[in-house]
Amino acid sequence: MQVDMNCRCKSIGFKTVNIIWEPLPQEPTSFFEPVYYRVFFCTYAPHNCDISNLNQGGHYHLGCTLNTSANLQSVSQQSKLECSISPSGDTLFDPYGFHFIVEMRNSSGVFISRKKTCRLAANGK
Repeated sequence: MQVDMNCRCKSIGFKTVNIIWEPLPQEPTSFFEPVYYRVFFCTYAPHNCDISNLNQGGHYHLGCTLNTSANLQSVSQQSKLECSISPSGDTLFDPYGFHFIVEMRNSSGVFISRKKTCRLAANGK
């Protein structure tokens, strides 16, 4: 399910980018429920970045994974979560932009942020 998630990027040169997002509020179903966040990025043209095949080796590449098996209340009270991603090898990010999404997975289901654009030439905003 696609959801609105407050996400942004912050570049460290053109080789590494930090993706920063606010955790989604969660239902208190279990005191220690594992919550998994994954960040995917796509360097193709916007119309070629299809999110329907994330797990089938589509256009998006897995950038990083964050497992939060801590107390749900403490995770949901955090103001932001962050992952650093870098393209493989000596490849640099395109300074004019790439696309990314954040996926959250818990016992309630899988929630995917709307596609966001990171423009490094514009100070990573």
